[in-house]
Amino acid sequence: MNNTSLASSRRVWVAALAGWPLAAAASRLEESLGAADWIVGTWQSDAERTMRSFTFQGSRPTGEARERISALFGSMTHTFTRERFMVGDARTGRTSLDTAYRIVGVNSHAVSIAFPKTPGLVDMTLYRDGDFYFIRSAGNLEFFRRVSALPVTGIGK
Repeated sequence: MNNTSLASSRRVWVAALAGWPLAAAASRLEESLGAADWIVGTWQSDAERTMRSFTFQGSRPTGEARERISALFGSMTHTFTRERFMVGDARTGRTSLDTAYRIVGVNSHAVSIAFPKTPGLVDMTLYRDGDFYFIRSAGNLEFFRRVSALPVTGIGK
């Protein structure tokens, strides 16, 4: 073997070995993004589950106040595709928001998302709880239940 082929072989091996950590990191990133597939689908606010832990000014509302507050929940829908986030109203069937999102953090029980193309829309973290997820708002949690799942592959923009 001449020196040229030895040098070429060495460069190939160095390049291959150098790529391993990068390939491993890319694989972990792909696995992480796959861990967020559970959000894909349509979710609806769940008034009953939300009100179980709802407090206002340090106490749990009762009677008429509880009914008024409870009426605020239950109609909002969130729909996620792999690239889009939509907010709708189950009562009217209208969509009030349709925007791109990106995943900024994910683990086995939560997904954090940001909305880079919608200034003013607050980033949010969805905490998974079976066929529900909840988001934090002030000192309360709003629960959303799965209405339908969308296929993860081939979903539109």
